Amino acid sequence: MSQNGVSTDLKEHAWNYFQLHAGQRMSIFNFFVVMSTLLTTALATSFTEKFNCPVIGIIAGIGLVVIAFVFWKLDQRIGFLIKLAETALTAIESEGGNDKKTSDSPQSLFLIERIETDKKRQESCWWKPQTWHMKYSECFRLAYILFAFIGILGTVSATFKVMIDILYYFWHFSFTMTP
Repeated sequence: MSQNGVSTDLKEHAWNYFQLHAGQRMSIFNFFVVMSTLLTTALATSFTEKFNCPVIGIIAGIGLVVIAFVFWKLDQRIGFLIKLAETALTAIESEGGNDKKTSDSPQSLFLIERIETDKKRQESCWWKPQTWHMKYSECFRLAYILFAFIGILGTVSATFKVMIDILYYFWHFSFTMTP
């Protein structure tokens, strides 16, 4: 069966492909947020007076950096697959998936979205963050960078804390054990 030269099976297949990977992207990002929050909590807890275990902070910080990198790479892969689906759906829309072959037609969602996004991105000013029109990949990348930065900062801080503790013990025991 075809409508204006485009198979409804082809449309359905492209839409299902898009929907699958878009859903995966959101699920993976949600999982990243949960994992990163747990590791950030462990990192912050390792610096409290009651817990005071900076080695856990080093492990949590390194884990946060690794998790951010792995999920960023997964997001890049899924973003690539979503772009493939968007390209296919845009081609289907422009080849006759609707009665009007223009981007003004309400059935041309992917064509309209691409044009409107480009307009909004050109109108935004870099010094006015409220005007930024960011893509999902850019928002997610910002979150990955933020958590990786927290991980690096926490690892460095915990490492310094361990080094200070070691120096303290050497200093303390060297003066108490001398004859």
